Amino acid sequence: MNDTPDESQKLSGDAPSIPGRLGDALSGSGEGVQTEHHLADLHFFENLDRINRVIQSPSDLDQMMRDILDVLLSVFACDRAWLVFPCDPDAPMWQVPMERTRPEYPGVLPIGVELPLDPVGAAVYRTLRESPGPVQFGPGGVHPVPVEMATVFQVQSFIAMAIYPKVGKPWSYGLHQCSYARIWTPQEVRLFQEIGRRLSDALSSLLSYRDVQESERRLRRYNLRLSVLHDIDRRILVASSQQEIASAVLQHLLHLIPCEWLSIVLYNADMTEEWIIAWEHAPQLDVALGDPQPVVPNQGLEQLQAGVSIIAADLAAQEGPRARLADALVEAGMHGAMANPMIVEERLIGVLALSAKQIGFFTEEHREIAEEIAAQVAIAFRQAELSEQIDRYNRDLERRVKERTAELERANHEMALFSYSVSHDLRAPLRAVQGFAEIIARRHRDSLNDEGRRYFDYIVSASAQMDQLISDLLDYVRLGRHRIDWERIALPEVLSRVADSLTTLIAQTEAHIHLAQAMPEIDADRMLLMRIFTNLLENALVYHRPGVAPRVEVTSALTPDSVIVRVQDNGIGIPVEFREKIFDIFQRLHSPDQFPGTGIGLAVVRRSVELLNGTVWVESVEDGGSAFCIRFPRRAA
Repeated sequence: MNDTPDESQKLSGDAPSIPGRLGDALSGSGEGVQTEHHLADLHFFENLDRINRVIQSPSDLDQMMRDILDVLLSVFACDRAWLVFPCDPDAPMWQVPMERTRPEYPGVLPIGVELPLDPVGAAVYRTLRESPGPVQFGPGGVHPVPVEMATVFQVQSFIAMAIYPKVGKPWSYGLHQCSYARIWTPQEVRLFQEIGRRLSDALSSLLSYRDVQESERRLRRYNLRLSVLHDIDRRILVASSQQEIASAVLQHLLHLIPCEWLSIVLYNADMTEEWIIAWEHAPQLDVALGDPQPVVPNQGLEQLQAGVSIIAADLAAQEGPRARLADALVEAGMHGAMANPMIVEERLIGVLALSAKQIGFFTEEHREIAEEIAAQVAIAFRQAELSEQIDRYNRDLERRVKERTAELERANHEMALFSYSVSHDLRAPLRAVQGFAEIIARRHRDSLNDEGRRYFDYIVSASAQMDQLISDLLDYVRLGRHRIDWERIALPEVLSRVADSLTTLIAQTEAHIHLAQAMPEIDADRMLLMRIFTNLLENALVYHRPGVAPRVEVTSALTPDSVIVRVQDNGIGIPVEFREKIFDIFQRLHSPDQFPGTGIGLAVVRRSVELLNGTVWVESVEDGGSAFCIRFPRRAA
């Protein structure tokens, strides 16, 4: 490639022709003129031969265009060589399929990208189409360099011509001179025109060859299309739900339309909500699979309801309101988009929605494929609708059960952690209060007046009550972490041990406890049974009517699948409206002044019974005592 021409070449009358450098050295005699013409012809044919070799060597269109333009840069010592398609002043779009430049003057347009045709470009193409040969723009030519081209492309002069391959629309090719205002000589114009003819023939051959290759590719794609559609048909036949159908379709469709996002969107009956039932190649979107979204009315939705597919070259450039999914795709860097309606009985039930990062990705062939598949899916969805509804209801029920179970487990876990933490955090200051109270009692109680001693006794009593509450709370919390040690246990043995542990309280209350001896064995955990019956018997002794000695009777009964143990007392009774609440933690029916306790004992009973797979309830008549009943599962015979 030549460097920038020197000053002797830059002015219009002094710019030499291609063979001018040799001709200047010859005399003006006839022999010199003959030699000059001979050298010019030799140079002409040598350059054509270079072009011919380039044309004959590759079978790839892009490589041929690149090599020819490189030769043009060298032969004409210009700054930029280019090919443009189409050379049509009435075309809405144009592009630069290939361009080669000197480093000092790089190209300013993207290669192979369609651009809107402006009036300046249309005027240049019209001039080229009206001319039978090359057209010069700038010094020495009829046409000036358009101001816009001079500004954008830094062009001082250029030469161009329309070429007419036998396949498709006309092309144009040309040379830019940016470094000086060049006048193109007749020899250069002649060579340029002849290269244009050769280039036109080469384009005809290679475009025809490309069309044949494209036809072969189309045939292969058609065969692939038939194969994929056949596979989709088979998958639809064996699928049992809309979800399975949608997933199978998208996985196969990806082989035919390899874009970055594929999905099937469904609408509810009144077209107020939409949700994605399945997707493939999902980017990070602010939309969840199956998450219902409000339908956004717009022109595109009206087209889909009319059964018309939509292809958007650039989703981000679409005007008007957009659905949340469309906004999410734009935020994820998607541009090209296509939506194909799924119509059943003249109603839009969904959309086959695809998107790509490339602008203008989707073609008419893509639309045909997607429409055919969308129609298949719509029919399959209709056939599976009733079954899908049942499955969806079941899935929804399962989901709700799992969510509620998880919430319950989480709540129980959090309550256990909270209770355990509070119990330990409260016990530290309580020990300090009890310790200082003991010091005061030992050293200063006698020095207090009656009111001071009364207040001091309140402190001691409240501290003891708090200590008992913390102990009970810790017992309750530990139940959640207790490992069940199953064994065969005789109920009379456990009840006798519990009664022995309550000997002091029995004596204080003058109570009478009757334990039935003919009681069965059950499968249980010994420690939990001790907790259950200790709390129940202790409550029966504590919550008795004033002046009436407690009487407690423990009996059992058998059913085909369970053992029911009944603990009945003659105490104060429990109103009907509180029969369930009394088993909740911290639930008390009386103040501590009336009856001692922390409100945790019956909660421990229910929790322990549940851990043994049993149930507990109370049968109570006000002022007539209470009967706590526990049902334990019975081992099959």
